[in-house]
Amino acid sequence: MPRLSRRPPKMRRYAGGKARVSIDGKYHYLGKWGSEAAKDAYNRLIRNWRQRREADEVALSDRCLVAELTADYIEHVGKYYGPGHNRATSITPVVRRFGLHFGDMWTDEFRPHHLEEARQIWMDRECSRGYINRTVRDIVRCFKWGVSKGKTPVDVWRALEAVPPLDIGRYGVREAPKVEAVPLEVVDHTLPQLPEEVADMVRVQLLSGCRPNEIMRLTPVQIDRSEDVWKYRPVKHKNAWRGKSRTIYLGPQAQAILAKYLLRPDDVPCFTNRHGDAYARGGYRQVIRRAVIRVNRQRRKEAEMTGETATQLPHWTPNQLRHLKATELRKMRNLEAARAILGHSSTTVTQIYAEMNEGPAIEVARASG
Repeated sequence: MPRLSRRPPKMRRYAGGKARVSIDGKYHYLGKWGSEAAKDAYNRLIRNWRQRREADEVALSDRCLVAELTADYIEHVGKYYGPGHNRATSITPVVRRFGLHFGDMWTDEFRPHHLEEARQIWMDRECSRGYINRTVRDIVRCFKWGVSKGKTPVDVWRALEAVPPLDIGRYGVREAPKVEAVPLEVVDHTLPQLPEEVADMVRVQLLSGCRPNEIMRLTPVQIDRSEDVWKYRPVKHKNAWRGKSRTIYLGPQAQAILAKYLLRPDDVPCFTNRHGDAYARGGYRQVIRRAVIRVNRQRRKEAEMTGETATQLPHWTPNQLRHLKATELRKMRNLEAARAILGHSSTTVTQIYAEMNEGPAIEVARASG
């Protein structure tokens, strides 16, 4: 933070035996050099100068650069969500890139048109409309957090909230494709090319319908094995901030896959990468992507030998396994079981409601999980 000079300007003698002082680029004439009147006038000017400097320093101490705000917010996000959390890994690169472009601005000088300039960064990168709108919301949340820490004036945050999101079909921004269920045969063809642990992650996720981050954070201590259908209760999950509980039901097939991983220490993830760490969201997805590439490369080689056209597997993500499980549950026409297994939440869900739908969920897990 820049500081103003604390050294007062000196009284100088100039032609004719008179005194003067230069304050903020302006000369003040004090009278005869060495006289009491000149000294009194000089002291009076310096007292006023000191008061203005103190007021200016207080104003400067209350200001914050956007670079400082974003750096502090990234640190806060990392501590609040914890390492590897989906929100932390999605917010951090957005706020960091924003700070690189606007870091030399004061937060109290940031205006809605600057936020629109920031949005243009992601529009130029041809990101999807939904992603661009999320990045803008993340930046506004950064300024909202700054208000609570005295780093951002409240009127700046309120003004940024007035920036409307991009509407469908505006500015030529593309729409992200809808996430659909991956066909089961595509998963079956991919599994042989996956490392053993990742293949088992895919199988357990498909059987249980859990989210990718839930299977990545699975540890032995979180599984209740007291009944025939095991219950996995994640410590962290999507709706934990709402005070909701989450239970994932593991039937006989999932139990058979998990058995060899439950020999690990209670607090160690069941599924780890080659470095012994839990998979990150991007790492899990990337391993699957590389496996699909290997399958398609092998199919092209075989097609070249036979002169036929190679059928290529589409790329798919771990989240599509959850959609596949949801499709399976909808076909069973048991909405209560589907809601419990998939962990969907709404404003009307209560603890009593969760107990009501646990029975059908256990039956489905016992039969097909």
